[in-house]
Amino acid sequence: MPTNKNRVSIKDKMVLAGIVLGIFYWIVETLYFAFASEGSNFMDILFGAGISGVGIKIIAICFFIILGAHAQYNLNKRKKMENEIAALTSELKALKNK
Repeated sequence: MPTNKNRVSIKDKMVLAGIVLGIFYWIVETLYFAFASEGSNFMDILFGAGISGVGIKIIAICFFIILGAHAQYNLNKRKKMENEIAALTSELKALKNK
């Protein structure tokens, strides 16, 4: 059965890291506004900030996801290039030894 060489392990999923960073940002920003404003409940600020407040948080999460996807693309490209360099190096060593 052929294996999928484009498959990425769970350790390499930068998009997942972007989602986690986005959620972390959402919670930290909510905590900041909960402590900065008087008379506000944490849950009200977390989900009830209105469309503009939630929209800004969703945009920030999207930027973190895009950053994670870009980083993952660069990591995959780098691994591919390192493999090609290793193959070329071994070919050059083999030619040198002949």
